Amino acid sequence: MFHAGGHEAEIEEVFRRILTSGVSLDQVEIDCASDAHVALIWEMALRHDWPVTLGPGIPATFTRPGRALIGLCDWIETDFSAGHLRRLLQSGDLAFAPETEGFTAGQAARLLGRAEAETPLQ
Repeated sequence: MFHAGGHEAEIEEVFRRILTSGVSLDQVEIDCASDAHVALIWEMALRHDWPVTLGPGIPATFTRPGRALIGLCDWIETDFSAGHLRRLLQSGDLAFAPETEGFTAGQAARLLGRAEAETPLQ
């Protein structure tokens, strides 16, 4: 039992105790009092490059593929607005393989910006 100065400090202390115990991560289970704790554990595990499985799962908006899918759906809803596509490319959530496409997402976003393509594509 311990006292911490907030949710993040509490999760940091749990992680410290796991590290100092020497126990293998696949032998550790953390019970959370609220969904806020689950999100903090996910974020901190990403920072420490710890593999975690979360019982309730994580929201799609916490992952690049989830954000990319939501962004593509939004782009479709905006009638394929070039400006919306440019912002999606700039976000870093959507990427191209430069070796197969010949350009990066950032280069494509800059090209759309230079072309001043803001109206829906025809």
